[in-house]
Amino acid sequence: MNTTSQVNKCNTRNRLVNTNISPENATTGQLRLIKDLSKLVIQVVNTKFGGDQDLIHFLISYYDNTSNNVFTSGLFSGKNDNERTDIIEKHCKMFTYKQPGNKTRISYFRGPKDMNLTIDLNDMEKTSNFAYLMYLDMEHDDTLPVKNMTFENFCKSSYLEGNKERKTPVWYFFGTGFEPDETPFILKMKRIMGNSATGKESRIKASFEQIYDKSNAVKNAIELNKSDVTPDIIKNPNFLYWLVDQEDKARTGTRTINRTAYTTNNIQSQRIKSIYPMITVANFMDPGVDLIIDSAKADSVLVMKEEPKSRLTYNYHQPKFTILHELGQTNLEVYYSQRLDKKVKGTTKKIGRGYGIYLSNSMQKKRFRNKRDTECVFRLTSKMSKDAAKKIGTAQARLSKFLGDFMQVLTAVRTIKNTQNRGTYHYALTTGDTMMANMFLYICTVNSVTPKLWFLTSAQGTAKVIGLNNIIDIKKPNRQNAGRPVPQITGVVSERPNSKRVNNNKNTATSRNGTTSSGKKNGKKNGNNGNNGLARMIMTSQGQNQNKRTPIQIRNSNSNRNSNNNNNKNNNGSPPVRGPNTQSGVGGRNSIAGNNKNGNVSSGNSQPSAEQRKKLLKNLKSKRVPNRMIESLMKNYNNKKMSYNQVIREANTVGQQITAGIRAQRMNTLRTGGPNRGGGSRTRASPYGKP
Repeated sequence: MNTTSQVNKCNTRNRLVNTNISPENATTGQLRLIKDLSKLVIQVVNTKFGGDQDLIHFLISYYDNTSNNVFTSGLFSGKNDNERTDIIEKHCKMFTYKQPGNKTRISYFRGPKDMNLTIDLNDMEKTSNFAYLMYLDMEHDDTLPVKNMTFENFCKSSYLEGNKERKTPVWYFFGTGFEPDETPFILKMKRIMGNSATGKESRIKASFEQIYDKSNAVKNAIELNKSDVTPDIIKNPNFLYWLVDQEDKARTGTRTINRTAYTTNNIQSQRIKSIYPMITVANFMDPGVDLIIDSAKADSVLVMKEEPKSRLTYNYHQPKFTILHELGQTNLEVYYSQRLDKKVKGTTKKIGRGYGIYLSNSMQKKRFRNKRDTECVFRLTSKMSKDAAKKIGTAQARLSKFLGDFMQVLTAVRTIKNTQNRGTYHYALTTGDTMMANMFLYICTVNSVTPKLWFLTSAQGTAKVIGLNNIIDIKKPNRQNAGRPVPQITGVVSERPNSKRVNNNKNTATSRNGTTSSGKKNGKKNGNNGNNGLARMIMTSQGQNQNKRTPIQIRNSNSNRNSNNNNNKNNNGSPPVRGPNTQSGVGGRNSIAGNNKNGNVSSGNSQPSAEQRKKLLKNLKSKRVPNRMIESLMKNYNNKKMSYNQVIREANTVGQQITAGIRAQRMNTLRTGGPNRGGGSRTRASPYGKP
């Protein structure tokens, strides 16, 4: 990938979106739709939302990159400009800030009203410490320019690759190399890590209190077990919003959030959580953005409706960060373009669309103005995985990988700094990445910001919580509630209702997408498997691959059938009434597994017969579902996690949704003509390739 190219002017602010999508992209119905939507978004935002460029970029990127092509086409295809404009205006309203007390609309916007931040590393000690943390991160990811490169060589301007001299990531970031100080912080880190080449991460993870011994927030960290996380964990009337890094295979973050859900017993009977994820532009630039169970892509099944809803919160403002250091200053500014240059070694040039990073520093600008260098600003690619960085092999690619986490760190610092000691909305960086957590703690500490971190320490749900002591309330878990999966959440709410909580969590199941729902008695059919899982299956069918696959997790608390049948009489009634403070979300009570009367696989040891498996496999192959889904469904059938009928219902639902989406794309192509005329839809592969 060509991760750097010349920006003609040093001033990169307020660059407009070019809606003339490059002719190097194959002309498809989907691309023509995105081009038409881009023009309408610009028109709506300029007319009714003050010409907010960040909002324009966010919406275009959402329709093009975040939302699944099936959902975008299904929502906008076949509609005239007036109808499309009405939908775009609704999306503008749901994603933008609203004044407190305004009950005329629902807003999912959270966090600061800009994402501008200046970080002070303005002496050699702080500069050296920061460079060392950058070095440790690249060493951990195996993206150092040279294997076993020392920190001193890492900080030089260049290194030899064969007979060629190459610039280091430090040179690109700071504008020059330098000789680092051996600071007390670096010596402490070396002492904690020891001389072993392995186990450094574990030792750092266990030593945050020692590393940041002058920070009261870190020294007073709260250690949480899984059973400590209950609906009462966050003191009323507070909410906690997580700025989530990518999730592990055990989906520990999603499980933790779901354990905070409860139903109120007020008139609205709201189903809410006390912790919600917050999606930012920095999330969209991380290669693992779609690996979060409650990701923006999964949420698009709700957003891309004529009456849009969401289970997440958002902040669309593009980061503009300034880092002051001993060698001058470095600027990191996010930009959006529909003409991102991308080039992989040995391949032809491609044009991508999405967010990128402008990187500039005072030393480089000086060289440019003195005509000693042709570049003033470097354009770096986002969504750079460590595998891609190693394959490309340039210092810019390695730096892009580092910035994927660092931009999320600075976004969290900006959000927390803006909201310290203000109101009932609280924010915390949430990650299980030790190097990312360490970088966050350092940046907060040297800039007098109280760090707020929910550090996931294991897949078993344990966590170290820093800086949130004032809103954390650890009580003895209610054994009736503890560990129970919860029904699908009503949506995002603005206020915590001042009413008692009731438990109706019995007879529920948790699917792999994090949604849960109640079963039905008397052999009635369960619903579909949840829109989030459906979106994930359709993504796979459309060629949008995922690198991590979370197996379906079945929780069945129905060991006492008679008891649960009695509870079902109360739990499976009509959905709760949505109150005025309830922000919409997915309704319904979809289920993978209910009680044993619902046709679930029994708890015995008998395995499905070979004849049954063969019959089921043949049936699945006759339906319009992707091979990956067939493999997953067969695996769950073989492991007795799903019954024969449940597998068929799941396949039928996804097959129908895929067919409907493809039909919508085909109809759009037939109306607009072009090389795809009459040939069905063609899906666009991600411009970033596989993360």
